[in-house]
Amino acid sequence: MGNSSEAKYDKYAKDGKRFVGRAKELTALEAWFNHPEAPLTIFSITGMGGIGKSSLLSEMLSISRDQGATAIWMDGRACGATPSVFMEYLSSTLGLEILDGEGYPRPLSLLRNTSIEKRIVLAVDNYEELALLESWFMEVFISKLPLRGILVILASRPELASAWRTHPRLYQRFVPMRLQHFTTNEITEYITVAGLLNRGMAGTITRMTDGHPLGLALAVEAADQRRNLPQAEWAELSHMISARLLLELTNLRLHPMVEVLTLIETANQELLSSVLDMTVTQEDYHMLRQMSFIRSGPDGLGLHDMARVHLLRDFRQREPHRLQTMRIKIAKLLKPLHEQAGAHERRQIARKMLLLCQESMLQYRKYADVSRDSLFSSLETMRKEDLPALHSLLQQWCEYSVEPWQAVSYGPFLDELAHRYPEGIVLMRDKLGETIAMFITVLVVVVSYF
Repeated sequence: MGNSSEAKYDKYAKDGKRFVGRAKELTALEAWFNHPEAPLTIFSITGMGGIGKSSLLSEMLSISRDQGATAIWMDGRACGATPSVFMEYLSSTLGLEILDGEGYPRPLSLLRNTSIEKRIVLAVDNYEELALLESWFMEVFISKLPLRGILVILASRPELASAWRTHPRLYQRFVPMRLQHFTTNEITEYITVAGLLNRGMAGTITRMTDGHPLGLALAVEAADQRRNLPQAEWAELSHMISARLLLELTNLRLHPMVEVLTLIETANQELLSSVLDMTVTQEDYHMLRQMSFIRSGPDGLGLHDMARVHLLRDFRQREPHRLQTMRIKIAKLLKPLHEQAGAHERRQIARKMLLLCQESMLQYRKYADVSRDSLFSSLETMRKEDLPALHSLLQQWCEYSVEPWQAVSYGPFLDELAHRYPEGIVLMRDKLGETIAMFITVLVVVVSYF
């Protein structure tokens, strides 16, 4: 929150709201209200479930009313599947807005009488539910709106069809707004308004939610009600976030395909079929690609990083044995592909296999998990009583990292560092308080003589 544009929207603390971030989107709204001609404009707010589309929509409508505009909210799930039902819903919604007004016996006449002074902001949440009406909405409804004084805001999970961006008349009026998860600063900002959360709890919330706005709201609420929420109960938050994401998957055939994507970085139609021992049709693959939390790339489909964290965490909790069976099966399928691939492809497949085996490495080879998915405590400087545990870690590492004749020097070296520069050794503990990792930083001073 460094520049002046962002500062204008840093007002949640004084008005009691927990709305933070989205400065870029709110600045675009401000620019439209400051535009002397108020041109017809379409904002397209998109993003995965729980990313904050409805919250942003609500904030935009509130700002619009403060600016003196007539602000209308519609739910795409209730708009109907025909133009006549949509227009009836719109008329009823407009009628409620002008219930106490005068001069508009027919509510829809408001749309014909917009101007720079009398602006209307028309917002449609869950716009993806109007898929059957999209061509009519674009070519008929939008085309009949005045060219001045109207802002249309469409909020949906998937991005709108490319027809909006290539439309000969509308492309210049179309403003895409793809929402991302919160930054670390925005997470801190949101937690700050919660008030009494201690520093340790705030750190846990930051790591657990990964910047997912819905997860952040749920975590802050839980911590606010129970200040000492047990660590084990944090997994329930991932379950709630996962359930929210999976609401998009109305076709049950897609669920196992998403489970595969939680374990592998990317997968194409052929690999998905091989892992699941079923035919993944072109229609299945296309439907999967339309999900808001799935991205499409040259190597196939992959989960959004944040979605993968929560879905994998939930999968691990629900069915750990089936997850491990699926992991082994994927590894067996990737191995021959790796052997037959060219140099570049081999590197890509090797990356997938390392990510796939990450948990096994943590469990059996005693690696510490320092990924975003980790719930371990933050780093802390070593204490004198930690030295035996650090020697144990060092011995384990030496067993598979250095030759036996080299290992004998590492113990005395650690003792010397711990004596002279203890502040240069930091460690990580697990949820039971046991030391599981250490990081050593040594200052090296090079003196050159000429």
